[in-house]
Amino acid sequence: MKIKLIGTIIVGIFFLSHQALAFWIWTPELGKWINPKHYVRDTPEEQFNLGYELYQDGKYKEAIKEFEKLVKYFPKSKYAPEAQFYIGQAYEKSGDYYRAFKAYQKIIDTYPYTARVDEVISLEYKIGNLYFVRSNRERKLIERISFSDDNTKAIEIFQKVVENAPYGEYAPLAQFKLGLVYKRIKDYTNAEEAFKKLITNYPTSELVDDAILQLAKVVSEKERKVDYSQEATEEAIKRLKELSTLGELPVEGKRVLKELQERKAQSLFETAKFYEKQKLYKSAIIYYEDVVRKYPKTSWAVKAAEKLGILNKKVKK
Repeated sequence: MKIKLIGTIIVGIFFLSHQALAFWIWTPELGKWINPKHYVRDTPEEQFNLGYELYQDGKYKEAIKEFEKLVKYFPKSKYAPEAQFYIGQAYEKSGDYYRAFKAYQKIIDTYPYTARVDEVISLEYKIGNLYFVRSNRERKLIERISFSDDNTKAIEIFQKVVENAPYGEYAPLAQFKLGLVYKRIKDYTNAEEAFKKLITNYPTSELVDDAILQLAKVVSEKERKVDYSQEATEEAIKRLKELSTLGELPVEGKRVLKELQERKAQSLFETAKFYEKQKLYKSAIIYYEDVVRKYPKTSWAVKAAEKLGILNKKVKK
């Protein structure tokens, strides 16, 4: 019994030692055993070269680990922002786009003065656009997982692009698409705010005309589903009229403008009707006149004109 137990212990020790040795390798150039999982090279340059070699060989997972070691142990080295950049590149090559974005954003947050900043912002915008497009059909499994909850991630990424460089090349583009994503998920309040910001903050952008039209559409859609907003409607009408003075409005713009004017005229007409029922004829006349004067091409203008003819006779009596 004792012999059997001793034999079992010896086998166990051999097995454990064999397993332990599997984590260690002999390096002739260093003349010692090392654990590759935890071993960090003596200089940041050596560590970077190791990660870059793995990256070039397409071993992205291993490359990320080596680059992360560099960032952790040599955070102030000139190689640290480069290592962080290639962490993002490796995640992107692997199809894990959200982690790639997070890695790129860490460069902006930690190394804002690196020469890679402009390139990083362009890469972030590109990733945001991938989430915005939502074409998941041809993607690999890991890409499909990465693109889950795409609207939320698109919003996060576009917001960061604008925050990172509010007057950069990609800021107005990101701001416009931010509005489109909010509109897509029917978050009309934030969509309205996003388009207004583009119009206000980037008045010379080529996207301003499109933003005005989208703002009008948002207001129109919002009012079909939530409480009527006088102020938002008036602003949308004003913006569309301003746009029309610069050239011919597109068909969609004309349709939205007409719809908003009809709705505004209806609101004024109903207010006038309320005063009329209260026999406050002078107040009713003011609102009916507003309908005729401000929105003469609406169906409500005809009705308001008829009411004015009746009320003016009553007032004169």
